[in-house]
Amino acid sequence: MGEQKTNVTAPPVVERFGEARHREPVSPDSKKQWFQRSSSSETPTYNFIIPANLSEQTVRNDGIGHGWAEFEGISVSQDSNPQEFNGAISTDPNGKNFRFVDIAWQFILRSDIETFGSSTEEWASALLEKLELRKKNGKPMASWALPMLKSIVNTAIPVKEMLAFKYAALTKLVFDGFLGDVHLYGDYGRTRGRAVRHFHVVLDEIMIRDFLQWYWQIYYQSKEQNAKKPAYEPPEFTIIAHSLGSIMSFDSLVYAHIRDDIRRNDYTSEEWPESLPFPGYDFIHDIEKKNWNYLHGKLQSIWKAEQGNPAILDVIRHIIPNADELFNADTAHANGDQQEHKSIAAPEIPYVSWKNHVTNFITIGSPIDKFLALWPDNYLHLYDTGTVTTSAPEKMYHYNFCDEQDPVGHHLEEAMKTPVYQTLFNTDPIGNHDVVFRRYGIPGVAHNLYWTDQELFFGIIDKIIDTKTANTSDDFVWKEIHEKTRAFKSAKRWAYYLIPLITTLATTALVSYGILNDSLLWRWLSIIAAVLLWVQPNLLTAYKDETADSRKMAPSWLEDKWNKIRPVRGIFSRLVSAAIEWRRILIVESLGSNTVPVDNQPYDVSERIAFQSQEMTDKPLKYFALLVTVATLSLAGSLALGYTLYYPVEADALLHINVFTHLSTISGPWLNAGKIAFFFTLSYSLVRFYVAGSFLGAWKRCRPE
Repeated sequence: MGEQKTNVTAPPVVERFGEARHREPVSPDSKKQWFQRSSSSETPTYNFIIPANLSEQTVRNDGIGHGWAEFEGISVSQDSNPQEFNGAISTDPNGKNFRFVDIAWQFILRSDIETFGSSTEEWASALLEKLELRKKNGKPMASWALPMLKSIVNTAIPVKEMLAFKYAALTKLVFDGFLGDVHLYGDYGRTRGRAVRHFHVVLDEIMIRDFLQWYWQIYYQSKEQNAKKPAYEPPEFTIIAHSLGSIMSFDSLVYAHIRDDIRRNDYTSEEWPESLPFPGYDFIHDIEKKNWNYLHGKLQSIWKAEQGNPAILDVIRHIIPNADELFNADTAHANGDQQEHKSIAAPEIPYVSWKNHVTNFITIGSPIDKFLALWPDNYLHLYDTGTVTTSAPEKMYHYNFCDEQDPVGHHLEEAMKTPVYQTLFNTDPIGNHDVVFRRYGIPGVAHNLYWTDQELFFGIIDKIIDTKTANTSDDFVWKEIHEKTRAFKSAKRWAYYLIPLITTLATTALVSYGILNDSLLWRWLSIIAAVLLWVQPNLLTAYKDETADSRKMAPSWLEDKWNKIRPVRGIFSRLVSAAIEWRRILIVESLGSNTVPVDNQPYDVSERIAFQSQEMTDKPLKYFALLVTVATLSLAGSLALGYTLYYPVEADALLHINVFTHLSTISGPWLNAGKIAFFFTLSYSLVRFYVAGSFLGAWKRCRPE
């Protein structure tokens, strides 16, 4: 889940499972860590599964049904001599291989976004205003929530406006597509309700199809051969969810355990939380109606044929709780020698018979806490345990993984504090279940790097699915898998050095074009453009605010003029400060009461693990001093270059060496190159001071609770 297109996310998951099953065999009690095993030369790398390979199997019933994909060579049990994995479809009906289901819900988002979606400017500004009001009223709020949203408003929106001139399609994809989906799921309740129902219906169908396959290919065959009749074992589900798919999966798992009368919206005198029931959950799509007609008909035929077999009837009752009422009604009528079954309507609410068979819920790059922080009114039901059923024999094990440089995910402290979460999910010990690691070095890009991370998936398979030692092991999150030194250095390099360097190079290129151009007009235009990238008058924003909302007009002539000409940050200054601010936000979200162990010392798995670096402590002056020192040295070097460039004779006399006097004879391209180098070093020095100031400002605005 996560990409929201049919079977797009599933192929790399299939490949990682295939690689795990074809590694050097490992015994469950092996002392070797999974990072050591995965580095073996025996570990294969697969990259040949494409969406069509899964769709060939998952698309059922003339394209309106949903099934699973199953491949030879990816067995559920560890096999010392596994069958070759080459993409061949499994033909074994006994379920000896993993079965993969990709729940796509793009059609729900796309059907709603054009009609009900708002622009990024509108929904982000409205949400920011609501959160500021919430803070003003003294309501609890995560320390990173407001800085994060302000960063979107102050940086992402100007970037959108700039990119829209040249890259309209890309802008629409990013801001109306990805960010639009987030807004729609949080702000438009019917999208959320329809998505949750779709999740429930798909897993209902998987349960039914699993039983149908078992009945016709295993049980019925044994019955025909007068062999011993096998007992039916329902499937065991592991949900792996990413990004927006993880919050939808979380909502779906919680809502599956909400009482039926609430899901059915049976009005009573009892007061439910305002977040229940989910709007749109009762909407039944025409495709769903056709599919239920097919599935009900198949089950009804077995129900009629097995009236003398209580074991089979009990299995059907487990899948369809109201099977007696549904299938014992007079739904058949004679027509000569034939009987035809009347269609059985789709259930008013899904059966969710699978809800007690979900063993593991694994989220990667999950924004669950962000949704609770930004849309708290959508999750009031998490604080009322009276809304959930208590029929679950065991809690679901929830494991949350995220990289420190992923702006979407992080720790799930807010969700895990709620009473309903604690009723349904098991996260003990928390240090093994809510893990933020430091493995990917590029901020933002980290959000999509989980799928190719062999070590991560091998750990999930070894420690969670196969042996379940993650619930007891003290070395589940080993230091080598938890942190890569190069990733940490790369993250700091991008935030504090590369992005400032890139913006400075772009500025220098503009100014250099002006310096080298003979036209006075183009010379000044390029210099003005370079300045506007860093600082600009508030003219356009002021006029835009006035035309959009008359209440934003200045009360006096003087204030109106000042509001229009006052300097505000340009796009480059916003980018530089946003990179540093997001670094700070990600750090604060990663905080925990533990520190990563040093020299293989054990740590307390009953607490979350955190990284401790100088920049994330409550005493950042030392790191601030480092940034200022770098800026000062850069400025000194720049001034020295300028002095020798423009005053070569004086520089020679000052240094008492006979070198710089020759610079007075240099002209043409070499002189221009020197001027460009001087301007670049001077600009970069000033940007370095801006970086230091932005760092200090980000630390003050976003501090740990």
